[in-house]
Amino acid sequence: SEQSWSSVEAAGGSKHGTGHAEINSAEIDTELNVLYGASGDLFGCYQWDLETQKLLTTLPCSDYLHTVRTVPSTNGGCGNHTVLTGGEDGKLGIWDGKNGKLIEKMDVRLTMDANASLITSDTHNRNNGNVCWGQSSNLWLSNIDVDECGNWAVVCGGAENGSNGTPATAATPSNNGFLTLWNLPTRSMTSGHATRETLQSVRYNTHNGTILTVGNEPYLSYWSYSKANRVGRTRLNVPSGFAIALNDVNGVICVGGSSCFVDCLANEGNCAFSLPFS
Repeated sequence: SEQSWSSVEAAGGSKHGTGHAEINSAEIDTELNVLYGASGDLFGCYQWDLETQKLLTTLPCSDYLHTVRTVPSTNGGCGNHTVLTGGEDGKLGIWDGKNGKLIEKMDVRLTMDANASLITSDTHNRNNGNVCWGQSSNLWLSNIDVDECGNWAVVCGGAENGSNGTPATAATPSNNGFLTLWNLPTRSMTSGHATRETLQSVRYNTHNGTILTVGNEPYLSYWSYSKANRVGRTRLNVPSGFAIALNDVNGVICVGGSSCFVDCLANEGNCAFSLPFS
């Protein structure tokens, strides 16, 4: 029988305040037939059984979540029902989705600061060897993507002083965002880049062998597959991009954001046309 959100209980018996939840990102583990929902409430990442239509449990996260990704276990990848989460606390969560247990949480800023030699920057500002984040004390994670083999993850986001969409200036040349690459089997960051813009969405582009990002500037950026190195960008009509859709067969890229239209690109070239809402 159909259950209301407020009456759903987790496996542990505790009720969840789902009447006030918002799901910011969703992923399906097709092998387990479960749905994960990254939530903006205090319960973290929800896990539903799609066959029984019941809430199984939550992966407890202490702060607002923006993104969740499942890791493929095909082609020798490290998936095994691994789940990645990210949000306002700036930590990359790695979970055992099958057993609902935390494997590890990694603070992205502390990792970047501890591995400054692996980090490049748009502004080239350094403070005692670390990337200069201006007045910001924390980073937040906006989006995660995983390569098709399940061995690599790319993580992007923003700095506290950049989350309101204010770009850096000559007078305040702080970095407002970041892109980092992670090797999942070793759970280590291999490279990173501190960006001028706040990055809001990231996708692996297997068609061209690049990584795509959009942020709070009107550009689609292209990055090297093996290193956080920006290799090009295309100007968009959308002033701030929130989502990237990609056709892996023909290379068509679509970007939506804070605009009354969606930009469409034929491969990694100029914007071919824009789709209106009416």
